[in-house]
Amino acid sequence: MARAHLVGLVILAVTVAASMALDWWGRTQEPQHAMVAFARGATPAEEADATIDRVAAFLHAHPRHRAVLEGHTGTLGNPQANRDLGEARARAVATALIEDGIDRDRITVLAPGGTDPLPRDEGESEAAWQRRLGRVEITLVPPS
Repeated sequence: MARAHLVGLVILAVTVAASMALDWWGRTQEPQHAMVAFARGATPAEEADATIDRVAAFLHAHPRHRAVLEGHTGTLGNPQANRDLGEARARAVATALIEDGIDRDRITVLAPGGTDPLPRDEGESEAAWQRRLGRVEITLVPPS
């Protein structure tokens, strides 16, 4: 009896979590946001796969939404090289979404590079802050 009750609680918890995810990822007409981290260069960090998969699943479930990918970098170095790296990062995420079956016409790639940095946290070292700046911000835009 206790085992059946436990299974019921697990099913309830999964159902509640799934409905919360639906609320966050699609029942609203507001743009939704996600972020993919990059440790170095244009290769997404290992933990990025789960985010990319979740974005692809959302786009499959909402065929009229589109994705805007903004590739960001640190602020050090040559601004053009930073924009190029930001674009390469955004294109890496776009390629992963296309490989997951998302039409490339639904994806917009932007490359602000190091021109739009995140604010630096209090007490955060320069090196830690620069590492945190390497990211692709994903905005899931509803149909207009």
